[in-house]
Amino acid sequence: MKKSIRVNYIYNMIYQILIMILPVITMPYVSRVLGADGIGIYGYTSSILAYFILFGSLGISLYGQREIAYLRDNKEKRSYAFYEIIFLRLVTMIISMLVYYFVLIRTSKYSLYYLIFLLEFISTIFDISWFFQGIEEFDKLKKRRKAHMFNMFIMKKEILDGYCKWLFDILFELESRVDTKDYTAFHNRFYGRVSELLLDVYLNTNNISYKEVNFIDIENINWLKKGTSFLKAKFLGKKYEKSF
Repeated sequence: MKKSIRVNYIYNMIYQILIMILPVITMPYVSRVLGADGIGIYGYTSSILAYFILFGSLGISLYGQREIAYLRDNKEKRSYAFYEIIFLRLVTMIISMLVYYFVLIRTSKYSLYYLIFLLEFISTIFDISWFFQGIEEFDKLKKRRKAHMFNMFIMKKEILDGYCKWLFDILFELESRVDTKDYTAFHNRFYGRVSELLLDVYLNTNNISYKEVNFIDIENINWLKKGTSFLKAKFLGKKYEKSF
C-alpha cells in the first residue's frame, strides 16, 4: 500500500491539534450555558464515564495497531483482522454499556447526564484511528533513515510498563512466527534489533515527547571495517556476521 507519509503526517497532526483546540474553543460557551453547578456535574459524570470506556476498550486500540501493522501487506487478512477487532470492541463496549446503564442511568440522580454520555460510548466503538496509525507508523519506520538505537532510555515507570507490555507482546508473536534453527548466535539477536526500531513507533503513536542526550563509546571502533560491512550489506546483500 503506497501512501504519502507527508500527507498522512499532516492529517494526523490536524487530528491531534483539533483534539486539543476544540475544548478550548467550546469551553467558554459551555461554561456560560451550564454555569458553575453544571460544569461541576459534567466533570464528575465524565470522569466516571471514562472508567467505563476504559474497561470497554481493554487496550484494543494498541492491539489493533499491532495486528494491522503485522498484516499491512496482506489485504485479505488485514480486512479480516479489522472486522474482527471492530466486533471485539463492539462486544466489550456493549458489556460495559449494559453495566453503565443499570448501575448509573437507572439509579443515579444524574441519569440524564449519563444518558447523554451514551453518545461518547457509541463514538468510541466506531473510532478506527488505530487502523490508520498502525499502517502509518510502520510506513514511517520503513522509509526513515535514523532511529533511537541501543535500547537505552530513562522514562517514568508507568510509561515504561506500557511500552514493555506492548513491545513484548510483539516480540513473543515474532518468536512464534520466525524459525531460527539455522540462525547463528549473532543473528539470533535480531529481537533486540527489532525492539530498537519499535521504540520510535511507540513514542510517535502515543505522542510521547523525549529528549536526546549525548553518549560516548568506551571501546575503539574500526570505522573502516564497519563502513565496508555496511556497504556490503546494503548493496551486495551480505549479512553482518558480527558486531564492530
